Amino acid sequence: MAQANTTEVEPETTAILVRQPRVIVLERKSKKKKRKHSSDAAKRLDRIHSGGADAVVRIYDGLLDGAKTYRKKSRKSAKKKRDGRVRDALLNWTAAFADAGSTISKAPNDFAKKAKIRRWHRVD
Repeated sequence: MAQANTTEVEPETTAILVRQPRVIVLERKSKKKKRKHSSDAAKRLDRIHSGGADAVVRIYDGLLDGAKTYRKKSRKSAKKKRDGRVRDALLNWTAAFADAGSTISKAPNDFAKKAKIRRWHRVD
């Protein structure tokens, strides 16, 4: 008779497989940055600076418009007649100044809108 290899396991030493709990670590990619607050004085200066920059851009655009107008009218005068550029120089300059002035005249308004300067009240 062949003897079978049988192993008896005692009930006290029975192995129980227990799943170990997994630890899940969540990491934030980046922390939310806190909003930086400005003081009232800094806000006012920032608005005045922004208005001044807008006014400077408006003045530059006005000068550019005037230069374009002068160049266009000057070329037209030169084509029309002999020495037309010299003869019509005063007319061309005045037209250029008019175009530049109409654009540049809006610059103080740009500054005043952004600056929000408080109005002065007359005290009786």
